[in-house]
Amino acid sequence: MERYAINARDIPDASPTTSFRLNWSYWKELFDEFGLGLDRLGNRGSAAVGNNSKIYIRLDRNQWWIEERSPDGWQTTVRDRGLESLRTYLRVHAPKSYSFLRR
Repeated sequence: MERYAINARDIPDASPTTSFRLNWSYWKELFDEFGLGLDRLGNRGSAAVGNNSKIYIRLDRNQWWIEERSPDGWQTTVRDRGLESLRTYLRVHAPKSYSFLRR
């Protein structure tokens, strides 16, 4: 038994995981709600929110952040995790689109 025993040092550290891994369809659906286009490449995605703001996403970390244009260049202003926190942000900051203007 000692020969095949598993020592505590042989067990990898448990990393916090969610019950499911997000994929791009969840993020795409969220951006569609606000009429924003999602560009993606690998585990990273981005979308423009108006002319002076961009959203960046790290899919593997379920993380997003906002960069806004300033006189000194692009500055990160908000950083958070998860779809619901981004939805809350977009409700306040996304450009308003009206359905009667669409065809």
